Amino acid sequence: MDRVLKALETLLDEKPFERITMIELAQRSGTGTSSIYARFKDKNTLVLGVHARLQERAFPCLEKLTDMQRWQSKPIGTSVWESIVSVVKFYREHGQIVRTALLVDRPIVYERQVQVLQFASGHFAGVLAAMMPSADPKALDRAVDGSVRLVSAVMHQSLIFRNQLITRKAVSDRELVRQLTTAVCALLQVEPPQFPMSVQQ
Repeated sequence: MDRVLKALETLLDEKPFERITMIELAQRSGTGTSSIYARFKDKNTLVLGVHARLQERAFPCLEKLTDMQRWQSKPIGTSVWESIVSVVKFYREHGQIVRTALLVDRPIVYERQVQVLQFASGHFAGVLAAMMPSADPKALDRAVDGSVRLVSAVMHQSLIFRNQLITRKAVSDRELVRQLTTAVCALLQVEPPQFPMSVQQ
C-alpha cells in the first residue's frame, strides 16, 4: 500500500490525474493491479489515501513554523515572512495532491483541509499572543484567522488555475511572498520586513 501511494504521488508530479492508469500505477509501484484493487476501490480512493498522508506531514511542518524559539529570535514581520515562504514552498511541492483531492470532491477532503487550517490558526494565534502580550486577544484572533484565510485562499486559487494567468501580470513566487507578507503584517498591525528578501533563505 505504501509503495502504491508513493507511486501515485510521483505520477501526480508528472501528469494530470485523469491520465494516470491503474496499469501504469501498478508498474510504477511494482504491484499487480489485482493487489491494488484489493485495497483500493478505485483511483479516487487512492487519491484520498495520498491526501491523508499529506495531511499527516502538514501538522509537523506547522508545529515547526510556530516554534516559539524561532519567533523570539527575530522581529515578528521576519517570522511571518519565513512562514509564508514555507507555506508557498509546501504548496508548490505538494499542490497537485491537494488539487486532485479537491477535484475528487469528497467531504473527508474538505474536513481534512479545515483541520489543517484550524490547526494553523490556533498555533499561530498562540505564538503571536505570547509575542504581543499587549494586543487585544479577540482582535488578534480575528487578525490571525483572516491571515490564514487569506494565504490559503491565494494558494488554493493558484492550484485551481495552475499555470494560467489569472491577473493582468504574472506574479513570481518571490513577489507573491512579498505581497502576502505585507498583507498579513497589515492585518496583525506589525512592521513588515525590509524587502527585497530572498525566497531561498
